[in-house]
Amino acid sequence: MRISLGSAALAGIIAATPALAQNEPLPRATPIGNPGSWIPPNAYPPGAKASAEEGRVAFTLMIDETGAVSDCKVTATSESPLLDETTCMLMSTNGRFTPPRDKKNKPTASQWSSSVRWKLAPPPPVTPPVVSLPNDKPPIGTSVWYAKDYVREEALGRWFRQSDYPNAAKRAGSTGRVVVKVTVSDKGLPTSCWIIESSGVADLDAATCIAVVRRGKFQPARDPKGNVVESSFVLPPVRWDLKN
Repeated sequence: MRISLGSAALAGIIAATPALAQNEPLPRATPIGNPGSWIPPNAYPPGAKASAEEGRVAFTLMIDETGAVSDCKVTATSESPLLDETTCMLMSTNGRFTPPRDKKNKPTASQWSSSVRWKLAPPPPVTPPVVSLPNDKPPIGTSVWYAKDYVREEALGRWFRQSDYPNAAKRAGSTGRVVVKVTVSDKGLPTSCWIIESSGVADLDAATCIAVVRRGKFQPARDPKGNVVESSFVLPPVRWDLKN
């Protein structure tokens, strides 16, 4: 029997496979419904996610005569106390069983053994932005911020979000400073981006260009005749720092 624990992309959990202990002193209880539903999609502990903790937790549940879980013991640890504790908490809270009956046809105490494998969903791939090579012919003209009274840091703050920090860079504790140059259309929108000062971390460089091309807004440059034209703009340094 295999227990489905829902979408791995949502919960970061792949599956739980029952593992019946050998020589059980008590009879085995029968789960009511699908045990996979006892672990909701959002059950992955945030602290374990932040530390990229994964592992398999084997456990044995003690079931009383009513079919409720009276105790949970970890029989094989995941090496993560948080994942071990969360497993037993969910099993004890949500587990429901049909108890076996003794020779007098009365419900009797029992047990049930299984395991849960906690695994984080892989981070989504970083989609590379449209990037011009540094030796490309640079666009003519210059561009200014969309609003003249923007402080540079405030303007950049509107374009970057916490969710932009690449998961792989987070897990590795990567930080860095990126300087990019963007091509700005006559509509004031970025059309391409290239790195002129790398952070040394490819994911951070790519995430910088992605955010700028996706959300950047400028006041278009004008030629001597007052016509709006394609232009270029070098952004102030973008700092990726996990402490902020």
